[in-house]
Amino acid sequence: MKRIMYIILIFTACDPGEIPINPPTSELFIETIPLEPNYQNQVFYDLSQSSISSINIKSEWDIGILLDSNFKIILNSANFSKVWVTDYNFNDSVDIANAQWSWDAPSGNHDSLAFQSIDTSKVYILDRGLNINGSSMGTYKVQFLELNTSFFRIKTSQIELFNDTILDITLDQNKLFTPFSFSSLKVVNILPEINKWDLLFTQYTRLFTNPQIEYLVTGVLINDKTTQVAVDTINDFNQINYSSLSDYQFLSQRDIIGYNWKEFNFETNLYSVKDNINFVIRDFEGKYYKMRFIDFYNNQGLKGYPKFELEELIP
Repeated sequence: MKRIMYIILIFTACDPGEIPINPPTSELFIETIPLEPNYQNQVFYDLSQSSISSINIKSEWDIGILLDSNFKIILNSANFSKVWVTDYNFNDSVDIANAQWSWDAPSGNHDSLAFQSIDTSKVYILDRGLNINGSSMGTYKVQFLELNTSFFRIKTSQIELFNDTILDITLDQNKLFTPFSFSSLKVVNILPEINKWDLLFTQYTRLFTNPQIEYLVTGVLINDKTTQVAVDTINDFNQINYSSLSDYQFLSQRDIIGYNWKEFNFETNLYSVKDNINFVIRDFEGKYYKMRFIDFYNNQGLKGYPKFELEELIP
């Protein structure tokens, strides 16, 4: 991660005998996020610390059990995973040729999740998607046997092996969600505590319509429990200040920053950043920041290193 910090001081004249007051300072950071050229990393970022909270390989987890969500489950859509809600019994042979797959909406809307409302009588088929090399990670049966605020009890097996396993997933009360891996059949410790990250730089599945196409995009998702964002495509980045805040509508839509701050040129095979998109962000402490992307490449010319400017807005 490359960081450049500029310190801007505001000075006022003082008459002799006055006690000088230290003026507020505004720090402009330039950050580079190491997703890597194959987009293998997920990077959690904390605005208040202007630093990365944690980094993990995107294929390390499959589902996340949301905290305080009426038993809602999200997919790790960075893996291009999907779910089929079936009427099979758990020990039935499964034919996925006519599967009706669902994906999570990237907005994070709980009404648009692939797992829908968890039904303990249903058998869910989880296609875990692709690893960082593009190979299938397998397809699993999943049945939720018991749900409570402390743990989920599940029954699972690979669809072709009938190697049933029943296990309890203990929920982490300090995280936005509890990440679980069907590779290890364990909770994986990759997620910072809920108040220690605001932004997640990652691939995720985007659903396009007319015609419907599912596609992996690379961008930013927000911590939609603690963070709100407003998008400004009108004002110059340098002119946005604390007094501008009343002009904005802040939203907690998970993909509000998203991927569309860059575009791909099919003639040059290169990405470029749109210079008219600014983001104004409010964190869980009530602090405000302005942010804009300035590059998608590192100093060696490798893609997958989004670079942005970040500055706290001070009254």
